[in-house]
Amino acid sequence: MTQEYASTQIVTAWPAEQDGQAGYKVKDAEGVVTWKAKKAFEADHVPMGHTGHLAPHERRVVAEKAVNDDRVIKLTAFRQTDFYRGLSTLVQQQLEIQLGAMSLLANVLADRVDDFTPAPAVESAAK
Repeated sequence: MTQEYASTQIVTAWPAEQDGQAGYKVKDAEGVVTWKAKKAFEADHVPMGHTGHLAPHERRVVAEKAVNDDRVIKLTAFRQTDFYRGLSTLVQQQLEIQLGAMSLLANVLADRVDDFTPAPAVESAAK
């Protein structure tokens, strides 16, 4: 039986062309590097900045914030569409509640990220 899967993996990626097509080289958690077309990659991934200096659990918080922020932006934009205006009042109210909850989550995650302590500076071996 088949089913759908939502991706939760944090990857490292950089722009790279292949056969004249814009895309990204993508390195997964196991270190495997593949190539993905730009449109497909950007549909599946939300940028979260450089987080290599953070602990793994902190990186997951930054990833959660990036995904949630992206959803807030998309839902906010959706509220301006004719399709949204055609929804029932009940569904519009539910979406407003959802947006409020997501906005609250965004604030909590921002506070958590702000509280991460910077990694200790590495002293130079040559003094």
